[in-house]
Amino acid sequence: MIKMRETRYKKVWNLNNLFPGGSGPTSFDNYVKQLEMEITELEEKINLFDNLIEINESLGVKTVLEHIGEIWKKLSQANSFMTCLSAQNTKDQDAVVLKEITSFMSAHFESVINKFQYIILETEEEHWTEIIEIKALTEYKFILTEWREKGKLLLPENEERLISDLMMDGYHAWRQFYNSLIGKIKINIPFEEEVRELSVGQAFNLRSHSNEGIRKAAHHALEESLQKEEDLFAQILNHIAGFRLQVYKNKNLPHILTESLMKNHLKRIISHCFVIQEVCPQKI
Repeated sequence: MIKMRETRYKKVWNLNNLFPGGSGPTSFDNYVKQLEMEITELEEKINLFDNLIEINESLGVKTVLEHIGEIWKKLSQANSFMTCLSAQNTKDQDAVVLKEITSFMSAHFESVINKFQYIILETEEEHWTEIIEIKALTEYKFILTEWREKGKLLLPENEERLISDLMMDGYHAWRQFYNSLIGKIKINIPFEEEVRELSVGQAFNLRSHSNEGIRKAAHHALEESLQKEEDLFAQILNHIAGFRLQVYKNKNLPHILTESLMKNHLKRIISHCFVIQEVCPQKI
C-alpha cells in the first residue's frame, strides 16, 4: 500500500517575506514609485510613435511590447499584494490608501495602452499587414491583431481618458466599497460544540467541508448574514452595472456582452429556437 505524504501549510502567511513592513513605510513604497516611473517612461516611448507607416519603426514596437509585459507583471504583483494586505487585516487603512495608489497606476497604464491601440488602429491596412509579418514581431502577432480589433471599440482618445479618470471614483470605487462591506461582515457558525466568528471568505470555505452538517450550517449562516445587507449590495451592484451600461451606450456597442466576449475570446451565438417554437411549434 502506498502511503501519501501529508503536506501541512501555515494558517497565517508572512507578507514581510515579500515586502518588509507590510502597508507601513516599506520597500513596497519604492516598488510603487519605481513602477510609476516605468509607466511614465513607457508613455514617453509610445509618444515617439506618430504612426507605424515606416517598416523600420516597427522594430521599436517590440521594445514597447516587452516593456508593457514587464509593467503588466509588476502591476499584477502590486495589486495581489494589496489584496493580501486587505484580507489579512480588513481595518488596515494604510492598505486602503496603497490600494488607491495602485488603482491610479492601473488607470494610467490602461490609458497608455489605449494610446498605443490608437496608433495601431490608425495604421493603414497595407502597411499593417507588412508590419505584423516582420520576424521580430512574430511572437506578438496575436496580441497586436487583437489590439487592432479592440481599438475599433474605443471612443476618441480624450473621451476614453475621461472615462478612465471617472472610473476611479465610480466603477472602481463601488467595487472597493463592496470589498470593504464584505470585509466587515462577520459570520457566526456553530462548529464542534462552539460558535465561531468567521469572515465571509472563511465561511464560504466551510461550504466545502467534509462534514455535511458544517456545510449546511455555513450556508444558512451566510444567507442570514448577507440578507441583512441586501439593500446595500443591490445598490452597489446596480451602480457598477449602471456605469458599465452607460459606457457601452456611448460606445454604441451592439450588445452589452460585446466587450466581455472579445476580452475572453468568445463569440456570441444567437439561438432562434424560441422564435421557431412560437411560429412553428409542431416542428419542435
